Amino acid sequence: MSGGTSSMTIVVGNLGADPELKAMPGGDAVLNISVATNIEWKDKSSGEKKSETEWHRCILFRAQAENAAKYLKKGSKVNIVGRNRTRKWTDKHSVDHYTTEIMVRDIQYLDRAPSSEDDNKPFDDPTNTGQPAPPPQNFDNFDDDIPF
Repeated sequence: MSGGTSSMTIVVGNLGADPELKAMPGGDAVLNISVATNIEWKDKSSGEKKSETEWHRCILFRAQAENAAKYLKKGSKVNIVGRNRTRKWTDKHSVDHYTTEIMVRDIQYLDRAPSSEDDNKPFDDPTNTGQPAPPPQNFDNFDDDIPF
């Protein structure tokens, strides 16, 4: 496998499955999560409501991986900030394959801990500030006609 392109990515979505915590050869933790993002719109010609789901493979390492494994489960809502990494490999039939992953730099747990006393209590996690991630730098003049 070889490295490829890289760029900053922000994803807010829900886990589509329980996280997969594994150990790297050196013993450090690695966590794989699959995050779904959805977009909904109304079709201009038919008036029909439409939706589309994108899946994002996200990778966390070491203490961040171990911590996230404690709190996340299928359906958990997260805010991910990371770097895209596209890898290429060739299978046994000499066919090239590509996969793009998000190497997670920051993660915020957006779900609330269940509590009969206080439904607004965030997870008891010191890395969760309860605040949204700051906007990316140098995007103040970003003027794009995004349809959603």
